[in-house]
Amino acid sequence: MERSFQRRTFRQTNPDSHTHRSLRRSFHNRSRQRTENKKIVQVKKTDKITKQQRSYVMSRIRGTRTKPELEIKSMLDGRKLRYQPKGIPERPDFASKKLKLAVFIDGCFWHGCPTCYREPKSNKKFWREKIERNRNRDKTVNRSLRKNGWKVIRFWEHDVRKNRTRVAERIHRAIE
Repeated sequence: MERSFQRRTFRQTNPDSHTHRSLRRSFHNRSRQRTENKKIVQVKKTDKITKQQRSYVMSRIRGTRTKPELEIKSMLDGRKLRYQPKGIPERPDFASKKLKLAVFIDGCFWHGCPTCYREPKSNKKFWREKIERNRNRDKTVNRSLRKNGWKVIRFWEHDVRKNRTRVAERIHRAIE
């Protein structure tokens, strides 16, 4: 009893202290107001995690050996198509120099899939430009490989997730 009385007394005497409920409420608000030198300043909170946590999460996103690629790799015969081969221009996910066949598996977010791409809510300008650069690079890669006599096949990440056997069958038909 004595402890809770002391806490209550401290809160009543200290105007800067906050109750747990008010701290939680202010944390979840997208934007909050803060008083500095008797001016009200609008502080916008764009992310629920810290900058260091966001950096860690983004650093874990791989450009190679992604789950859809590994699923297709397990279904293909390695003698005909190589996984991430060296020495082939434009770095396809699977390729055969002999057959001049290049297979790409594009991530729905990173390449702007027309069916399941959702634009991020924060830093929109950056992401719009980034996705547009990726799409333009995909087009130039297709053109340059086809110009050099390669057959190019592209799959979306959601195609592999939904029906990977159909994707593997289509690749097998292209090999034969």
